[in-house]
This record gives sequence, structure tokens and C-alpha cells, in this order.
Amino acid sequence: MIRTLTIAAAAALAVLAAPAANAQSVAASRTWMNAAAEWSTPYVKLNTDYAAFLGGLIRDETTAETYFQKGDAAGGAAWAGTWAPDQLAQYARLKARAQALGIISPPAPPAGGDRLAGAVIKALAAMPPLIVGEVTSGEAMVTEAVTLGAGAAGGDKAAADKLVEKVLALQVAGLKSEIAQSSINFSLPDDPSSDADDALVQVDRAAISITEAAMAGFGHRPVDRAAIAGVVRARADGIDVDAGAMEQHSATLLQKYGAPLGQTPNAVVAAFTTGMQTFPQSAAIERKVAVQLRAIAVLIEQPDSTPPQWLQAITDNLSDLLGQAAQLSDQRRAAAGG
Repeated sequence: MIRTLTIAAAAALAVLAAPAANAQSVAASRTWMNAAAEWSTPYVKLNTDYAAFLGGLIRDETTAETYFQKGDAAGGAAWAGTWAPDQLAQYARLKARAQALGIISPPAPPAGGDRLAGAVIKALAAMPPLIVGEVTSGEAMVTEAVTLGAGAAGGDKAAADKLVEKVLALQVAGLKSEIAQSSINFSLPDDPSSDADDALVQVDRAAISITEAAMAGFGHRPVDRAAIAGVVRARADGIDVDAGAMEQHSATLLQKYGAPLGQTPNAVVAAFTTGMQTFPQSAAIERKVAVQLRAIAVLIEQPDSTPPQWLQAITDNLSDLLGQAAQLSDQRRAAAGG
């Protein structure tokens, strides 16, 4: 699911940003937003299904590893005999959906659209190549992962030795897919939703750097610990900047578009206010994420630390905080009706 303002939220802001607009222009904007939502649905569904497929593939590789560790080559081979063709068939269906969707231009906005309409149409136009490209370019990676998983389950030590690194490659692919989602941004640069999306991208890019360093370590390739730690710290600094911008931009928008003190807001303004009021909470969480990333950077610099410890730190230090951030994002989406 795209972690940004939904099209419904964009529609609400469009109405707020143009209080003097006549009923006809507002109706035209709503009609376009509805058409854009319908157009985008198959792309968003494809991206969600592909991410779920990658997640399931990663979990299944653990099963393959379990068969190998138990020495149950016969059981593993029997399991893989069903599992491997099913995984390849699932990917083939996803790829076929992506190719069938292709790159279709979004519906054009009504004449005289404002800045927000321009931002939305730009984001919509970026969606097809990002999502279709992510799915169709994954064939070699998926095929190799399935081949290694089947081999490891059947007792192939060489395949089992390569499996850990391949699972990490799948995790990196999942993170890149998430970055692609966050890049499909329906908000303006001075909207706190842009800041929240950028903070998420910073976290994902830090996780990619850590995971790729771990892959190098597992493959007995050299790892520049100081350089990786420096990259992670730079991402943490960027998150701090995003957190400050979230607070500033949400306060500015609330002052500009919120209901005057003592006045009962209409439904649109009330939903907008509810969403904007969650951004300071999101900013506080992102600052905690930045602190934890700096702690991981310190861990990586320690000469006796190991790649498994770096990966475990991502889970231990960040999972709960990112879950809290996602809950607030869901609250904003619900308030916007999306």
C-alpha cells in the first residue's frame, strides 16, 4: 500500500485550497480524482501482491534451510518438488499481469487545476513504470532464489551456502519496492506527507546499505565498516531533518486551513485537522528511529561485530518504531477516507 496521502486526501486538500471555487469546478475535481483512483487500483494491487509474493518466498526459504539443517534430503526434495514450480508459476502470473497492464497514462485533470493537481498527476504518471519495472525485472532473481531453495532443501550444501545471501537479496528487492511506493508521492514538497515519505525512504536506504554490507560479509568479501556506518549516520541525519519539516509544515497547514478557534469545522476540515495533528507524533517517532540508526552505526564500526548482529539490530531496534509510524499513517489515511 502506498504510504502517502491517498487520492481521497488529495481531493480534500484541493477543496480546502480553493474555498472560492464554484460547485462545478469542485465536482469536476472530484470526478477526476475518482477516475484517477480507479485507474491506479490495478497498479497498486499488483505492487501489493508482488511484495506479498517476495515476503512469502523469503519465509519459504527458511523452510528449505530447515530441511537442510535436519538432513532430511528426501523430505526436502519432496517438498521442493511441489513448492518450486508453484513459486515460479506465481511469479509468471505476476509478470503477465505487469505486462498486460503496461504503461498507461493517467486520466487528465480538469482544466485550470491547482498546484496539488499538478503534483498528483506527476505522481500518477510515475506509477506504471515504477511498479511494472519492479515486477518484470525480478525474474532472474526469483528463479535463482527458487533454484537455491529447492537445492538446499534436497541436501545440496553448495546451494545452502548461497541461500542466505540470496534471501538477503530478496529483502533488498522488497525494500526497493517499498522505496518505489514511497516515491509515488501525491503531495506537495511543503506538505508533511512528503516529509513522512522521505523519512521512510531514508530508513529503507539505510537498511539496504546494512543488508548489502552483511551480504558482502557472508560472501567473505571486504566490508568498509567506517564507510557503511557513515552512510547510516547520514540517513539518520536526514530523518532528523524530515522530522523537523513534518512539524513545521503540519503547523503551517493547520494555521492556514484549519477551522478558526471557536468555529465548528465541516467534515472535510475536521478530517484534515485530524490527519495534520498526527504529524508531530510521527516526527517524535522518526527522531527515535534516527537514534537507533546511529546505535547500529556504532555496532557496525566495532571490529568484533558480525553481519548477523547487524541484521538482528535492524529488527530489534527498528521494528516496533516503524510499526508505530505505520499506525499513524493508517490513521491519516482513515481520516482522509482513503
